[in-house]
Amino acid sequence: MKIRELKNEDIKDFKELFECSYIHETKFDILLDNKVAGYAERELKNLIKDRKLKILVASHKRKIVGFIIGLIEEKPYCYSIQNIGYIWDFFVLLDFRKRGIGQILFKNMMSWFKANGLKYVEIDVNYQNKDSISIWKKLGFKERRINMIKEI
Repeated sequence: MKIRELKNEDIKDFKELFECSYIHETKFDILLDNKVAGYAERELKNLIKDRKLKILVASHKRKIVGFIIGLIEEKPYCYSIQNIGYIWDFFVLLDFRKRGIGQILFKNMMSWFKANGLKYVEIDVNYQNKDSISIWKKLGFKERRINMIKEI
């Protein structure tokens, strides 16, 4: 298993995994659109160039089997800290779960956040995704907010 940054030549393979992640999340979030194929193609090359964003992938026999996307987010002036790490997306293929791949990806992303002087990291997790909530709590995350929505 190898952990490394996403490269331009990985885009085609990564796009499929990125789409799997979003399709999985559409089970939990009514606002997510499962038509992410166009977005992935258009945006991934630009995202790789963003110095405030890091995409790490786990590869096994040249196949990308997991990834984590983290970014440095600027908070409004009313916050006591100006920048915070944000885990935008995190996914490991089902066949490769429970092998420690997620923990390795997470630790590498935490190192990047620390190297950029960040002290806090946040993530949004759908309240229905109990497996994900359990994993994040084991990694030391605490519940902080509840985001609510109403159709009008």
